[in-house]
Amino acid sequence: MKEMWQMRTELASLMSMGLQDVMRRMDDLSKELQSTKQDLSNEIKQTQIAVDTNGRRLENLAGEFKNLETRVTKNETEISSQKRALLTTKKKLTYMEDYSRRQNIKLINFVAQKKGELKQEVITWLNCFLSKQLEEEVIERVHYLGNLRDGTPRPVIVRFASYVNKERLMSSVSAKQENEEGFSGLRHICLEINVKGIQI
Repeated sequence: MKEMWQMRTELASLMSMGLQDVMRRMDDLSKELQSTKQDLSNEIKQTQIAVDTNGRRLENLAGEFKNLETRVTKNETEISSQKRALLTTKKKLTYMEDYSRRQNIKLINFVAQKKGELKQEVITWLNCFLSKQLEEEVIERVHYLGNLRDGTPRPVIVRFASYVNKERLMSSVSAKQENEEGFSGLRHICLEINVKGIQI
């Protein structure tokens, strides 16, 4: 009986020690779980803060992108408007250039015999060419075009005092002559006359 009692006592002691160990382990696990829970909670909070921050950044970026789109659209509109204005200006300049040239004729291969007497020699040549007697006042000015190179005679620009004077003068040039070699250009712009080979 005594031995049986002793065995029961030892068994109870072992069971008690086992239960205490289990309890300690459970407490440790509970603490570990609480710590893990706290860590997860903190991580979730930080993640939420990051998400909120990124969300605000995305909203700001979306707003900036929208503003950029608005500016780009505005700039494109301004560029299109400027292009149209430039095209209009180009057309006006082209018209003005053509308009200013319509009082001119261009003599190709004309060689003045005396220096400083270009205008008078041109008038003399035109008188012979057109069988007319021109007044000096009919021609506003005469000048060479471009720079001398390779010994090639520079073109001579003859500007009449008015378009009417040029038209009256050039009416002497027949349509047949305009189609022959030595003549080019449109009368209302600037007739080119290559004097080389023209008999006067």
